Amino acid sequence: MIPDAFPVAEPHTQPAPKPSNALALAGIGGLLALVVLIVVLVRGGNSGGPPGQHIEQKVNVSVNLDDWTKAREPGVVLVLGDKQMAFADFEKVKLPPGHYVVVARKDGKDLEARAFDVKEGDAGKALAARPVALASEVRRWRAKGAVTCVAFAPDGNRFMATECEGNLFGPLVHHFTGTSGVVGHTVFYDAATSTVRGQCSHILGIRSAYFPSNDAALVYAIAGNADVYFTWFASAPDRSAQYRQTPVSLTERFHALVASPDEKRFLYATTATWGLQPKPTGVVRVCRIQFSGTERTIEEINGFDGATGCFDPTGERVLTALNTQVRLWDEKTGKPLREYLGAKAGVESVAMGENGSRVAAGDVSGTVYAWMANAKEPSAVCKGHKGKVNAVGVTNDGARVVSAGEDGTVRVWDASTGKELQQYKHDGPVYALAMSPGGKRVLTGGADKTIRLWQLTP
Repeated sequence: MIPDAFPVAEPHTQPAPKPSNALALAGIGGLLALVVLIVVLVRGGNSGGPPGQHIEQKVNVSVNLDDWTKAREPGVVLVLGDKQMAFADFEKVKLPPGHYVVVARKDGKDLEARAFDVKEGDAGKALAARPVALASEVRRWRAKGAVTCVAFAPDGNRFMATECEGNLFGPLVHHFTGTSGVVGHTVFYDAATSTVRGQCSHILGIRSAYFPSNDAALVYAIAGNADVYFTWFASAPDRSAQYRQTPVSLTERFHALVASPDEKRFLYATTATWGLQPKPTGVVRVCRIQFSGTERTIEEINGFDGATGCFDPTGERVLTALNTQVRLWDEKTGKPLREYLGAKAGVESVAMGENGSRVAAGDVSGTVYAWMANAKEPSAVCKGHKGKVNAVGVTNDGARVVSAGEDGTVRVWDASTGKELQQYKHDGPVYALAMSPGGKRVLTGGADKTIRLWQLTP
């Protein structure tokens, strides 16, 4: 979340008495010895690779595909990640520990898929591969730039997307930054006909909250005087205008912007550490948006500890995450209702299903967590992403969790067992995800400048 290039503040200490030259030299020698020891420990005694680089150990295994008839057909190749392999090559493979999906492909068409897991203690073993469903892409839209937000209207026939042209500064794509040359576009689509119903442009607006009853979006963007404003854009240009109470600080990083189910409020999450603390501190603010003719006013009504957040389906509670703490709050009183345990790394995104029975979160290590809404311990811990999880969603029945990752994959998980059920792929990191009303389809967008609609298998 915070790049290594940002400076780290050192604690202020009182000056110590000036040592003698001999003591100073001894101190320097001891310090050098300590530095050498730390370097050795960081490298783990491994002399291979560049200094400080972690060398991932590979495991020699074989994958049992004997019962996979489709993979044996003439002209079929097996695709594992970015590599194509012959059937016989799976008699012996060397892979790092992790979760893998291999696809049988013929003449460019994916036929079937199998999944398997490699663990550190699996050397020399024959691993079983289980069938998994192939991705079913329903429709694709070409965006103006990297897609950082998507949101459905309740009718499922309309959606909004935020598309960004310019330099998004790599891993900081989810945050407001001082990067120059970024132009954001809020685009309103018709999902059934693939037509664009309206669009507007803004400077550095990479987060939007969708208000479908007004067919409009609230965007966090820069205005002409360089202040940061919440700006109201409608699909019909004559209903667009700039409405705000106070500008947001340019020193804050912006992580979330979400409308409440009743569209009378919204929340946004910011952190303001800029790398000066070992762990970021953040706040999720809930604001009321009021309409009076053509005027709109914004009033902050509550705040919670958190670096990201969302409303529950009733809009009466707020789910937040800060580092590894995932909490549910009463929106009116500001009191914590429940804490969800088990996260081992900084949580990037949170979500709740339509029926409110399931909570989900994704972290920077690539792990996805699922909890029953009334339980503290996770019902499933899902591992498979190679990199951080940028967005999560939950099906309306709470049975499945969907995650979008920096590794370019969208994965569907069983929320009770943690088993991977489906996997979709973009041609680059996936930043945005939205579940369709009813939870049978998933809308995703990412760095490859595409928006894709996927059909979940029953």
